Amino acid sequence: QLRGGLYLSDVGPTGAAARAGLAKGDILLGLHQWETLNLDNVSYVLTHKELATFNPMRVIFIRDGKIREST
Repeated sequence: QLRGGLYLSDVGPTGAAARAGLAKGDILLGLHQWETLNLDNVSYVLTHKELATFNPMRVIFIRDGKIREST
């Protein structure tokens, strides 16, 4: 069951999100093993003390009404 997500209003062409396959209009549901309901959730993952071990980092998102996964 989905509890929410973050709408991507913009994705830089050379940023980490673009490299993970995310695009403008996607809805970010989760990073690694945590859901992303707000920017604090994203910040938590990206500043986690064990971030270096999240390799590859799992990215879960919705595009065109379908749940997708990337790294």
